[in-house]
Amino acid sequence: MNGVVTQNTNAKGWLPEGFVGELLPLVLNTWSDFEVPIHIVEEPKITALFKKRLKKRIKDDPENDWFIMLETSDYDDSGVEISRTDIRVLPPGKKDEDYAFVLECKRLNISHPGGKFDRNTGKYTDDGMLRFIEGTYSRGLREGGMMGFVMDSDVPAARQALLNAISTRQEKLKLRTGSGYLPCALLPVKSLHGETQHVLGNNRTFILYHLLVPVRFKSLVTSE
Repeated sequence: MNGVVTQNTNAKGWLPEGFVGELLPLVLNTWSDFEVPIHIVEEPKITALFKKRLKKRIKDDPENDWFIMLETSDYDDSGVEISRTDIRVLPPGKKDEDYAFVLECKRLNISHPGGKFDRNTGKYTDDGMLRFIEGTYSRGLREGGMMGFVMDSDVPAARQALLNAISTRQEKLKLRTGSGYLPCALLPVKSLHGETQHVLGNNRTFILYHLLVPVRFKSLVTSE
């Protein structure tokens, strides 16, 4: 089967049929005209502003009976925070916050003061992807998403660096044998977005969708 997984949405753990396939293009379409204020470079702030835009887009669309949650923290029994998810979108008819599509956001291609440049793929894989694989995010589900904010807008370079990082972490990320960063089955074939397929406990397949988006900054407008 060349590593391709056929999704059975009637099986336990899958989100409703068609939901993720409609959500991903909506996220990308919302991002397409989204601009970040020039002074904002921190990932939590970019995420918060985009989530506000996405929430309005979902609310204003009568075709989508979805619900987007604010940033969600999860705690263990002793009160210690064990996870904080960036974006959770609940499908129609669902009231359980765990039964949601989780989209975790990380920056890529970061220029730091002093001229230092960081691809940041390590944090993307180890602080993002791995949280899904370990079950911290999307517990019991079979799908989740990563969103890479490409800070210098060079998406092809960010994608290549990410491919390399994922390739060196195949065992750690429990990638399906012979697979890697594959074209996203839910998006146009020629896009740079992708998916990775992971084999978890009880031979459960987990699919991570990867959205790599260029960050566009608002130009400073000065009055004459």
